[in-house]
Amino acid sequence: MHYRPDLKLIDAVWNQYIPQLQKAGYIVDEKVFFMGFSGVSTFSMRFTIIHPELVKAVWLGGSVHAPIPASEYNGTEINYPVGVNDLEELTGKPFNLEVYKTVPHMIVIGEDDTNPQHDVTDFRECYSVADANFIRSNFGKTQVERARFFYEYLVSIGVPAKFSLHAGIGHEFTEGMIVGAFLFFKSHKD
Repeated sequence: MHYRPDLKLIDAVWNQYIPQLQKAGYIVDEKVFFMGFSGVSTFSMRFTIIHPELVKAVWLGGSVHAPIPASEYNGTEINYPVGVNDLEELTGKPFNLEVYKTVPHMIVIGEDDTNPQHDVTDFRECYSVADANFIRSNFGKTQVERARFFYEYLVSIGVPAKFSLHAGIGHEFTEGMIVGAFLFFKSHKD
């Protein structure tokens, strides 16, 4: 589970849960909505990068910065979890930019999300020192700067993305964010 939680989730949802619902007579979309805040946002970003064909839309709150859907940035190759340069080597499948560009993204952060205690780039289980330094040097020094960078980068490559900066909010998952998430998903429902 620690090394490939994405495969455990695929087994649970796509290999077990969805087929059981279909067998019971429910009409179930093969793509799902993904929603994550803070560390779960990081997982949601990573899952969407690896398996964009399974994601209908993704809502990301709090820790939003990497991986970016690129093999290099500013002339430097960026490997996973900062970029996708070595994704095929790690997962056995290449990054599919064309499918990824069809996944709507909603990036949400509080304007006061500045507490270093919540900065996932400081978590060594998530990023090496070199990766964290690269992220801070190229994507932004703060969580808010990195969230805005990620949003602007996605838009620049043609990913349908929206950005919401919540005034007076720190690293908090608020009722307003939840309502916004459901409205975002509703707008992408078939």
